[in-house]
Amino acid sequence: MAIASVIAIIFALLSVIEARFIRKDGTPFKTHIKNTVLVFVSAMAGMFIMQSIGDSSVAAPQPVGAFTGAPGF
Repeated sequence: MAIASVIAIIFALLSVIEARFIRKDGTPFKTHIKNTVLVFVSAMAGMFIMQSIGDSSVAAPQPVGAFTGAPGF
């Protein structure tokens, strides 16, 4: 949750700076808050999905348990 919060705070700061100093428009603060909450929820969802998938998709392959020796009969 801390990572998602940091991502949302950085997004909010950059969004306000862009609106006030670069675009110089009067975007309502409510819009910035709505977008920041959306970014926070998206970051949380992304982290949840990555945690659910886990590292099994990138783990080293397990050796196959096939018998490769001479038959014992």
